Amino acid sequence: MSRTLYFSRNPNPRLAVATARHLAATVSCEWATPLAPGQAERFRHLNPSLRVPIPAENGGSLWKADAIARRLPQLTHSEFWHSGAELPDMIRWISWARDQLHASVRHRALRARHQAALRARPER
Repeated sequence: MSRTLYFSRNPNPRLAVATARHLAATVSCEWATPLAPGQAERFRHLNPSLRVPIPAENGGSLWKADAIARRLPQLTHSEFWHSGAELPDMIRWISWARDQLHASVRHRALRARHQAALRARPER
């Protein structure tokens, strides 16, 4: 069974790669740039939004880092994720991370883009 995890340097793809490595999942990690010129059609059937991470498995795919991080332990038969009575607490922390940590990363990225646009503006 062939499994490839397409990723980039951004936080969400790195979460998927870190999970795969931690679990020693049998996936081939491959750098991908679906938004680069000439690359869209290679990835569109895997994820219509052309965002990574994307694990491709037997012609199918999945997207969203949290879902991928949940799928990888299934492939390795790991108890990486809590279940039963501990499940709600685990989901609470996943939600917290998404709301707090990812918002901070988005804020820094937007600020960097804004500053770059200001620098590129012609002098008046």
